[in-house]
Amino acid sequence: MTTTDDVEEAVTYPHEEQALIRHLTGSMEWLQELKASVEHYGVSRNDLQAVVDIRDGVAGRGETLEPSTAMESFPIQGYTEERSSLNQAIGVESISQTLVSTIKALIRKLSEYITKMIRWFRQKIQGEKTIGDKLKRHSELVEQMRVKNAQLEKQHKPSQECIERDKKLAGELLMNDGLQRNMLYAAALGHRDLAGRIDRFSDTVMDQAAGLKVLVEDLERLLSGKTDEVEIHDNAMTVLGMQAQESEVLRAPMPSNSYLIQEVGVGVFDQTLIESQKTITPYDYLMKLYEDLGDQLKRIRKIENDDDVDKITSLLKDLPKSIDHLAWIAHTLREYNKAKLQSMKILHGYEREHFRHLYEDAYKQHLLSSKQNVIERIRKEVESLISKLMR
Repeated sequence: MTTTDDVEEAVTYPHEEQALIRHLTGSMEWLQELKASVEHYGVSRNDLQAVVDIRDGVAGRGETLEPSTAMESFPIQGYTEERSSLNQAIGVESISQTLVSTIKALIRKLSEYITKMIRWFRQKIQGEKTIGDKLKRHSELVEQMRVKNAQLEKQHKPSQECIERDKKLAGELLMNDGLQRNMLYAAALGHRDLAGRIDRFSDTVMDQAAGLKVLVEDLERLLSGKTDEVEIHDNAMTVLGMQAQESEVLRAPMPSNSYLIQEVGVGVFDQTLIESQKTITPYDYLMKLYEDLGDQLKRIRKIENDDDVDKITSLLKDLPKSIDHLAWIAHTLREYNKAKLQSMKILHGYEREHFRHLYEDAYKQHLLSSKQNVIERIRKEVESLISKLMR
């Protein structure tokens, strides 16, 4: 699956923090498994050397884990070559202390990561109002141009030559390099089924994203010793993972250059605009969620319940991935809004050219007829509409 590493270069994304968090998450899960194995089968020199390697690996990435008093008080050479019960208790304690230190480091880095993610979000959202304003203006112009075209068509029935010119124009516009060949652009052009699919996608993300906030609230309560009973919100994280995969499907380029012609057809230029084409799809609530998550993580100062590391690990292990999923989903929704604006510009361009074709056709036919004055009046009104766009 595509990751946030693929997000456009123009947007500053905290890649280094993301890589460290992935490393810490993997180390945490591995230490949890090692602890369970040592508790059951005994401890060996290799087990403790692996713990040392983990600590060194984290240090090599610029992060320092809190020291383990158990490791410092008992050398690796004191353990047996093969796993045994000899010194098992202090071996388990060494692993547990390193696991807790890793969890603390992960929480700390997650908090820093989210702070930078918020900045990243703000950069992306800054342009949304501009996109929304332009989209509104272009959609209004499309509808006004359609009114004028309808008025002209009442005065003049287009010739077959004019109809063919419009068909050719529609096909050329759908092959325009500015339109990407994917589902986002098909929906933005007015494909009703795909537009509905993206609306449901957005609604699902909004519903499930709140589950992450509850998860961090439970984590805070568990670590502070306020409770030892928490619910693992697997469903929210699973669904967000599925929606991240769906966002990839929506963005995936289609192999055929004529995808948009095949999917929406040239008739899309005569289709009534649907509401979702005229307005941006909001995702600013995701930034608010990041702010809440960051505030909650900052409140976690220490771990009171070291004995609950298994529950803590279960809560934490998928959280970084879900945070990345939200970032990728937000990027997809932003691309959808850009697709709407680009598509509306194409629709507006078609209406202008369609009017020009109609006017030229009508002018030739009604040069000396009584309809000429009406046709000229409509032309001047269209020129006035176009001049508004240029302001």
